[in-house]
Amino acid sequence: MVVLKPDEIRDIGVAAILHDVGKLKIPDEILNKPGKLTTAEYEVMKEHAAKGYELIAGSPALRRAAPLVRSRPGR
Repeated sequence: MVVLKPDEIRDIGVAAILHDVGKLKIPDEILNKPGKLTTAEYEVMKEHAAKGYELIAGSPALRRAAPLVRSRPGR
């Protein structure tokens, strides 16, 4: 059994809310494309987690959640 501290639970919650914030840096034509993405477009889309990390890592209030936003569970 894993027991998390209250601040760890907070960080996970913040990261869950902000998981897709990096999509702000993805071009609209990729985000709103009605059909299947090309391989190149998909590669751009996969960068949204790293871009989200970059967006929030500089914020003192969000800094601890930044690595969780960037992480790719299951990989």
